[in-house]
Amino acid sequence: MFAEADLTSPVTIKQLCDCFDIRPNKRYGQNFLIDYNIVQKITDSAGLTSSDRVLEIGPGIGTLTREISKKAGSVVAVEVDKKLIPVLDSTLSHCSNIKIVNQDIFKYNVGDDFLDTVKVIGNLPYYITTPIVMWLLEEVPQAAEIVIMMQKEVAKRFAAKQGSRDSSAVTLAVQYYSEIEELFDVSKHCFYPAPKVDSTVVRLKRHTENPVAVKSEKLLFECIKKSFEKRRKTLINSLFGINGLEKERLVKILNEAGIDPRLRAENLTLQQYAVIANLIYDINN
Repeated sequence: MFAEADLTSPVTIKQLCDCFDIRPNKRYGQNFLIDYNIVQKITDSAGLTSSDRVLEIGPGIGTLTREISKKAGSVVAVEVDKKLIPVLDSTLSHCSNIKIVNQDIFKYNVGDDFLDTVKVIGNLPYYITTPIVMWLLEEVPQAAEIVIMMQKEVAKRFAAKQGSRDSSAVTLAVQYYSEIEELFDVSKHCFYPAPKVDSTVVRLKRHTENPVAVKSEKLLFECIKKSFEKRRKTLINSLFGINGLEKERLVKILNEAGIDPRLRAENLTLQQYAVIANLIYDINN
């Protein structure tokens, strides 16, 4: 019934809602795209070819899914809302290269469908953007390239530069695993219903080699997290106590690393955090 319908039309969306007795679910952060140009720009940004296999997170009513299926070899669309599965079965009924999976993305085993490289595309719910991105980077090595839409403010934090107030622990975590690029902004008016804020589409390309030499990833991220937990404090005060280190020993480590103990968390590069973590690691090993 809706296989050929314009899914970017608010009229069509309202018809779908009435036909399947659904409403955009705030719990799942559902805001449906109503601008076909944005749909095209997202798929174009992913540089899709017929040899690509795509994992789409949160297909919604299938608007973006359709465009992906035209350009990619195959698509696995993972949707957590079971009420949208009949909708997707209808809107995507003519697309033979799409597999719809009704599951929480965190419980989905990517390896069941993708043994090798996969491109990930998605219009992510604002409330779980960071957990999804970190899950992809930490737990899904197959995800070589990720093109996703997120809240503009979150995108700024992910892509923040050294010394920026937007910089955070997640900034360095994202940059540890990938190279991030802000592609384009998307107005809140491109959605139905319209969210309260604008969005940004970003591309993350996984590093083929580790960008920094670390002896313990766990310790590296502990140093970063502890520094940003008290970001208004200087490093000597925010890092005090890590691995049981006293301030005097910590000052020596920072001096050995060539880092001013009076600096704050956002002033350091990923490389400098790696040096600190490696020096701390050497004390106990």
